[in-house]
Amino acid sequence: MKKIIIIFTLAAISFVGVVLLVINHFPNLGNTMASNFNSDDTSDSEVTVIENTISSEDETSIISIVKPEIHGLIDKQVEYEINKKISDYNAEIMEIKLSAEEYLEDMKQYDIPVSKSVLNMDYKLIEAGDLVSIVITIRTYIGSATDMSRVMSVNIINEPEGKQVSISDIFDVNSLNHLILQHMNNNKENYSTFSTGELTFQSVREDQAFYIENNTLYILFNKYEIAPGAGEIQTIAIPL
Repeated sequence: MKKIIIIFTLAAISFVGVVLLVINHFPNLGNTMASNFNSDDTSDSEVTVIENTISSEDETSIISIVKPEIHGLIDKQVEYEINKKISDYNAEIMEIKLSAEEYLEDMKQYDIPVSKSVLNMDYKLIEAGDLVSIVITIRTYIGSATDMSRVMSVNIINEPEGKQVSISDIFDVNSLNHLILQHMNNNKENYSTFSTGELTFQSVREDQAFYIENNTLYILFNKYEIAPGAGEIQTIAIPL
């Protein structure tokens, strides 16, 4: 699959606020899709999801998880590997339970009331032609500590020889970085740190969460990754 080279335009950049997601909307970038990548929002294969729900509560933690098990991919080996990868998020459960127990023990010595720790995990399935994306959001609270929300995506090319892809497999990272920084500099009050007033963003990561929907690329950032903690998970939208 050829890498997509984003073509810059001189159109203005606008900002749209959305509840829980701040979507920063760039000008239309023209026809940037590679000829051998089907970006239409329709597909011949029917991809379905079975939801696996895990709920538990004890004296230290509350856990509420909805994990997707994907079915209908053309390449069954890739389907198996993706489902195994998602199931491995069970480690998140053990991590928060251990952290909650340690936090509770630490606070006992100060005789301080402690809220239960919380782990919430949910997902969203998006199809854009041959690209199938599963976006998983994890929200973690240890005691009464700050929300440590993070987001990840599993992105699959749904073909007979399917494969998992990263954002750099599809898009030119330098072009993406330029657009993101351009917007952030034009809206610095939303992204600069309180202490220095500077931007912390340097580049999209190799494992950056993303998906494509309605001919728009959505790039998702963890809480605190590109904006102060008062905000939520950040999403930057780039029309294709």
